[in-house]
Amino acid sequence: MGNHTDTRSFGHREVTAAEMESLASFCEAVLPPVPHPEELLGEDDHHPNKEALRSFYSSSGSQTPVARQTIDLIIKRGTMEAYLATRLVLFLLATRLGTLLICGTECLVSSWPFVEKFSELSVEKRERVLQKQFRNWFFTPIRAAFVYIKVAFLFCFFSRVSPNGENPAWEAIGYHVNLDEKKPSEPQKERPLEKGMVETMKETEQTLLESLTQKGLKADYDKDQDAIRIKCDAVVVGSGSGGGVAASVLAKAGLKVVVMEKGSYYTESDYPPFEGHGMDKLYENGGILPSIDGDLMILAGATVGGGSAVNWSACIKTPKSVLQEWSEDHKIPLFGTKEYVSAMDLVWKRMGVTETCEREGFQNQVLRKGCENLGINVQNVARNSSERHYCGSC
Repeated sequence: MGNHTDTRSFGHREVTAAEMESLASFCEAVLPPVPHPEELLGEDDHHPNKEALRSFYSSSGSQTPVARQTIDLIIKRGTMEAYLATRLVLFLLATRLGTLLICGTECLVSSWPFVEKFSELSVEKRERVLQKQFRNWFFTPIRAAFVYIKVAFLFCFFSRVSPNGENPAWEAIGYHVNLDEKKPSEPQKERPLEKGMVETMKETEQTLLESLTQKGLKADYDKDQDAIRIKCDAVVVGSGSGGGVAASVLAKAGLKVVVMEKGSYYTESDYPPFEGHGMDKLYENGGILPSIDGDLMILAGATVGGGSAVNWSACIKTPKSVLQEWSEDHKIPLFGTKEYVSAMDLVWKRMGVTETCEREGFQNQVLRKGCENLGINVQNVARNSSERHYCGSC
């Protein structure tokens, strides 16, 4: 099992009170308190908990403990580049000169000292600064830091739970977690991959060699290199969609295959019902992994099964336009061959992909109806589940 990058191992200095003030002001601009729309909270409104709704409208990013959780998440999960860019932005926004450099004329006032710090700006001015920086393509590190702070903050705000498994915002937006769904109906038997699995995180130096031998592998301890040597024909790094298929093909050809996976192994009964905990356990970098330029967040599985374990069953074949681009523009002829298309068909068959379903979930019905009302074409997405599958969440 691998560990996520933790920037604390690089010996960072503590976040200062001035930087935390900048962060709280930033979070307030992302989630400011807004006036209660009385027309939505009046007698004609059917929201089951008007008090929760009023509390949600009154919520402010600066008034909650989420700001502290946000910086802790960035320190714990952020790449080194994201962490350094974030700390630089918070440091600059804590000073008048730095605020002037980032915010421009928004921070200028007519009285001494003529420049306000970011935390002294009105919420409206801070919002305009954020909107400008989100579109800033000239100073990529600054824009990336702004995007990263925003995503980390909103993730913490909507995913945090109390010891009772509650989030104050969930009641307001009508989101509920079905805790009973996670209770197993019967005692779990042997896990599906138990027979060939060696979880190194649960082993010691003394037991690892024995466990490998019990799983049918020839292994011995090399005293000179202080390492365990495993005899096999092939090593596949990663157990996701690519690695899993490769390992299967090699094993069927009679080779002794070892699959290396840095993530942990979870089965259905292990999955936590809460989004935050699930992201932390199942996704690369806890689901908070930005590209260097902050242009997009990357969601990648970091568990046994990789992306195939965390996707929502969508099975989309590589489009012809993409195959043409890869084969012609990028000079990779494989993607222009019939063999590649045949391989996709074979994987579909192995996974049991279907292109229709007998019953759609409520959210899909709403999405389909909305698209049809707007005149937008709607198509089914092929899934690796049976046509009869219905859980209400897919």
